Amino acid sequence: MNSIFLKTRSWLPRLLGALFTSLFLQIIGYAQLTENQQTKIDSLKHVIATAEHDSVIINSWIAWDEIIYVFDPKLDWELNKKIVERCQELLEKTPQNYRDDEIHFYQKSLGNALNNIGIIYMNKGDYQKAMEYFSQSLKIREEMGNNSGIASSLSNIGTIYKNQGRYDKSLEYYFKSLRISEKLGNKSGIANSLNNIGYVYMNQGDYNRSIANYSKSLKIREEMGDKSGAAIPLNNIGMVY
Repeated sequence: MNSIFLKTRSWLPRLLGALFTSLFLQIIGYAQLTENQQTKIDSLKHVIATAEHDSVIINSWIAWDEIIYVFDPKLDWELNKKIVERCQELLEKTPQNYRDDEIHFYQKSLGNALNNIGIIYMNKGDYQKAMEYFSQSLKIREEMGNNSGIASSLSNIGTIYKNQGRYDKSLEYYFKSLRISEKLGNKSGIANSLNNIGYVYMNQGDYNRSIANYSKSLKIREEMGDKSGAAIPLNNIGMVY
């Protein structure tokens, strides 16, 4: 757990959950949904089957994906693909068919789903596909003026470059993401970027800069009272030493 990529979800508990669930799956070979989770999914399937408005269906797909994406990457991909296709289809219609808030919802859902598919491909090591989806997501978010989404997309593109060993490009995108998060006053986003920047410096052997950035990330997490978030830079500082 060294650098951080950003889904559109609440990233840290999901990331930690994915890490520990992945380890658990390697040990027992399978995972089962809880009874409560399965009940929620059954309810969402009923809503999807009976819904009369596209926004209800899309929201139900999003909620379903939130439940299963750690356990079932294939279904995660399928649900996000459904969201992409439905939103693209709806947005191709004349804008006068929708209210401004509906257009905003479809655009945001499309950008988020493209970002999520990019993460799926990145996790598989298919960086070319991941970059395609992250770039599409970034374009939509820029057109919307969705600055928090832009910061997320930039960070994920930076992570691709980091994974490819293209550290200068990686730092370029991480710093872009950091500047946006600073303007927004998004402490979690700032901490994420500082951690990722620290990781790149560590890989470059610049240990002083690495620890400086990890320490800043740690301080923000501690100020937020985010103990699980603080574990990441603490772990990374240990790696530097």
